[in-house]
Amino acid sequence: MASTTITTRYAKALFDLLDDVKADQAAMGDLELWAELLRDNPEFRAVMLHPEIGENRKLELAARVQTCPEVRDFVNLLITKKRVNVLDDILIDFEELLNEARNAVAAEVISAVSLNGTLLDAFELQVARLTGKNVRLENVVDPGIVGGVRLVIGDRVVDSTLAAKLGDVRRELARG
Repeated sequence: MASTTITTRYAKALFDLLDDVKADQAAMGDLELWAELLRDNPEFRAVMLHPEIGENRKLELAARVQTCPEVRDFVNLLITKKRVNVLDDILIDFEELLNEARNAVAAEVISAVSLNGTLLDAFELQVARLTGKNVRLENVVDPGIVGGVRLVIGDRVVDSTLAAKLGDVRRELARG
């Protein structure tokens, strides 16, 4: 789901509440923990999103999750406002704010096999030159990619996979 005004406002409110990059990073980790709990535990998610389960019970369960005080209070607010269902999107918006503050960009290089450190360093250097930002590069393995790589930087995609190249050739041949 794309960012909405609501998720952006919540993310900005939490970001503004925190006072430094270390606190921002700790909050990011705690938000990721919450998102993982909701995503990987269907029973927990069902309880936290069920409209007939009381707010007090949900707050009791939330208190058992060890997080920094700011995230604990933030999640309690989401429970009170019945917005736990948008936590994943808030997390995405929060990460964008954190990256912006650190002059950083997250990027993925998607390949058929895991890339070695030298290749990843080369990709990271190229993305840094292209964007002028600090790069946090992740290698995602997708066995469905027969050859080549797909580079995703924010909402931009550079697709140099074999399938993309064959698609280009197919379109050229179709044009005559």
